Amino acid sequence: DVITLVKGKIEDLELPVDKVDIIVSEWMGYFLLFEAMLDSVLVARDRFLAPGGLLAPSASYIYLTAISDEEYINDQINYWDSVYGFKMTAMKSTGLVIEADVDVVPAKSVAASRALIAEIDHGTATPAALDFSSSFTLVATRDSMIHAFLGYFDVAFARSQATPGPSHAELTLPVCDGDDSATQQVSARALWKQPESSMNGFTTGPHGTATHWKQTVFVLREPIQAKQGDEVRGQFTCRKSTTNPRELDLDISYYHLPKDGTGQTATKQLSYQLR
Repeated sequence: DVITLVKGKIEDLELPVDKVDIIVSEWMGYFLLFEAMLDSVLVARDRFLAPGGLLAPSASYIYLTAISDEEYINDQINYWDSVYGFKMTAMKSTGLVIEADVDVVPAKSVAASRALIAEIDHGTATPAALDFSSSFTLVATRDSMIHAFLGYFDVAFARSQATPGPSHAELTLPVCDGDDSATQQVSARALWKQPESSMNGFTTGPHGTATHWKQTVFVLREPIQAKQGDEVRGQFTCRKSTTNPRELDLDISYYHLPKDGTGQTATKQLSYQLR
């Protein structure tokens, strides 16, 4: 067998064959869509993938949860209040747009259930559909001060062209609530690869093995004092930046709905950028 390397931009490339049986690409960026490389994979799919051909990975899923981590906030945000005795609060994100942070967050910091906010079937998705808006509901898993929303993604590799929907059992990963037990710390890879499943994959979530994609932290301007069972409901919007399509602009509107029936708080709107 001979491996032939053809160099060029996928949008302009001409192959020595009309169609291929499989396309393999490591296109994922921070929060999955940063750098907008999936757009090029979809072009390659439409131009070159044979009917019944396979994409690897074949599907991806973006999740949102919430974290309580005072140490992280002090290290990353409040640090600027006193840097060796100097007040440098001007370095904080105090404008209308907050810089989203990319970092590894420990599983013990997770303080709520997760919500699926985007599901992408690589076999049928269009570039326009990669800008999305999704409602979410997060349920507090313990009494805590919620300091930030946390975004991460999973990717799936199918052994056939069929891609499962969001209720697929093989993609159900544990929701960590701060418990450091062996059950919570089990490798996400082991949970994905099951004998009866037609799927393999991995997670970039805090409950799995750390990856170079880390997680994306959306720090709140005001923390939420949540009791176990309280809900945080809202709308999450993600779109390519108008100034640089490789970057992301993200909006989160949310309100706190206490379990004790005292009534929901006013809706708050925050805007973030991932640069």
